Amino acid sequence: MLAASVTGDNVKRRTVIQASTSELLRGLGQYLSKQCHIRHFEPAQLVMWLRTIDRALLLQGWQDVAFINPANLVFVYMLVKSIVGNDATIKTVEELQSVVLTCLYISYSYMGNEISYPLKPFLIDQVQLASLI
Repeated sequence: MLAASVTGDNVKRRTVIQASTSELLRGLGQYLSKQCHIRHFEPAQLVMWLRTIDRALLLQGWQDVAFINPANLVFVYMLVKSIVGNDATIKTVEELQSVVLTCLYISYSYMGNEISYPLKPFLIDQVQLASLI
């Protein structure tokens, strides 16, 4: 990985030229954590959401190779950033998960290798919601 550090205003920023899937997932989680200020959200939750769906689609035979890779994560990030931006309307982890999974579904539909994907893995189940609260 090639990176340059830029410091100013007591904020250390890194310009990343090349990053692994894990680094991009972690960075997206940290971005959402800083942007949304949701009390009970941990960046690792985002990693779990995305990897769980990717794994489920692989195991169910909907895809032959994993979708979660650096190129596709950049596309997911662009969608998430355009929706989340400076929007303070996302107040709960469940709302954030809904936004992220919607962006992920759009990414799969646009960038994925298959003609279509099932909607169910991208939906938040009411039973699952109850266990999160």
